[in-house]
Amino acid sequence: MLPTPAQLYQSIFKARKPWPPDFSKLTPKHKFSLERRFRRRMKLKFARPRLHQAVKIGQWSTAAFVLVYGIFYMPSTTDTNIFTPVRTWAKEFQQSIWSTSPAKKTETRYQKEV
Repeated sequence: MLPTPAQLYQSIFKARKPWPPDFSKLTPKHKFSLERRFRRRMKLKFARPRLHQAVKIGQWSTAAFVLVYGIFYMPSTTDTNIFTPVRTWAKEFQQSIWSTSPAKKTETRYQKEV
C-alpha cells in the first residue's frame, strides 16, 4: 500500500497554529512580534560572515593603501605641502636601509683586508 501524492504532502502531526495567519485579525502587538521574528530569521538565513569579512578586509586595505600612497608617493602640484617633511624623512630612511653608512663601509674594508 503506497501512499498517494496527496498523503505524502500532508503531515501526520496537526499544526498548533494556522500558517500564514490572517493579519487582519491580529493585534498590532502580535503583528510586530511576528515581523520581528521574521526579520531575525531572515537575517540569520542570509548572513554571509566570510563575505562580510572579506569585504571589510578589502575596504580597510584599500583605505590604508590610498592613505600611504597619498602621503608618501603622490605627486603634488606645488613644491611644498604639509607632507613634505614626512616625504623627505621617508626617502632618507629608504636610502639608509638600502645602503650602508660610510663608517660601516670602512669597517667592512678593514675586515676584508685583515
